[in-house]
Amino acid sequence: DDDDDDDDDDDDDDNFEWVYDLHRWKDESRCASGDDEVLEIIEHSSLSICAIQDDYHHWDRLNNSPEAGKPCWVDRDGNNATRLENNDSSSSSSFHHIFFDDNIHNDANDSIVAVRSRNHMNHWYSLGGEETIRLQGKNVVRVPTVSAILN
Repeated sequence: DDDDDDDDDDDDDDNFEWVYDLHRWKDESRCASGDDEVLEIIEHSSLSICAIQDDYHHWDRLNNSPEAGKPCWVDRDGNNATRLENNDSSSSSSFHHIFFDDNIHNDANDSIVAVRSRNHMNHWYSLGGEETIRLQGKNVVRVPTVSAILN
């Protein structure tokens, strides 16, 4: 319940299963729901550019938790998500997702990025803050906004 202000449920946030949705910009209708559908659009659609807006209020409401941030899909070693999904290390359709943001910190409890990976049961989950920090420079890159515009 998004409107529930009862703080007793805060301990359950770690067990909550996040679902990422993509909505069309013009009419806000949902075009994808869940990691696999979102990845299908990002990696295999005919779109040459895909802009995704985050839900800042959701992330802020959960105290900037890495698990509640903007998604970036990788395998556990920081490689592409598709290769792990297909269990094929030689996949020719592999992708290396890189997340650029000016709000990336060396703080395990405060991350704008929710690095998503699959577990041994092929189930999507968010990596913890320490694991996210280890992916900095490979999949998660801090880019000061002004530097990105000027360079």
